[in-house]
Amino acid sequence: HNTSNDFDRWNKSKNAYYFNGTDAYVEAKSYKGQSDSDARAVSTWILAEAGSGGTLIAWGKNGNTFEINLSAGVLQVVADGATREGTTDLADDEWHHVLVSIPEGGSLDDATIQVDGSPESTTPNGDTDETLNTDSSTTATIGSGPAGFFNGSLDEVRFYNRALVADEPESLYKLEKPTEPGSYSPIITLEPLSQTVVSGDTVTLFTKAKAKPAPTFTWQYLDLNSKLWKNISGGT
Repeated sequence: HNTSNDFDRWNKSKNAYYFNGTDAYVEAKSYKGQSDSDARAVSTWILAEAGSGGTLIAWGKNGNTFEINLSAGVLQVVADGATREGTTDLADDEWHHVLVSIPEGGSLDDATIQVDGSPESTTPNGDTDETLNTDSSTTATIGSGPAGFFNGSLDEVRFYNRALVADEPESLYKLEKPTEPGSYSPIITLEPLSQTVVSGDTVTLFTKAKAKPAPTFTWQYLDLNSKLWKNISGGT
């Protein structure tokens, strides 16, 4: 719903979903998530800009939710109101792999939480030692939930009905980790939307592009008198 295609972590077009942070989300069809204290694992790749937040993946209701959120740029895992919050800045416009795995009958304290293949340092809040009691009467959603709409891109969202054990989490990261070239030319990943306005009105345009080194933007307008493109003062 209102998502758009984006370049994935391999810089391949239309292989990831972009969420606008306003009204975009994906419903996981008939999947309602693991219920009660059933074992579970969720894995995804995330690309977020500075200041981004919102729910990445969630299911459940009435205080018995299971959520993976981006809170103030860091990973936040929520279960029945208790939270574990990470420390790695994920809102840096780079792709990151996040994984959460909880065994059968487990609590948040039992969760394996990894970022980019390494254990994430987390801060607990609430009853993180309580056995999970997740409601599964509603469809799982991606990009929207109790923490609001997510602003950024997601790729390779995976749900498991078991916990990942031993070296599986690290192996999954290594399997999916992209090898990015040292540099590449700018690629527009989100085009500005056309607008019809009255002369003198304020217009806000938004675009996204990827490149290495990071690209810069110059906004221009077509001068109808000279028929030349001219820079917009202060447009960045």
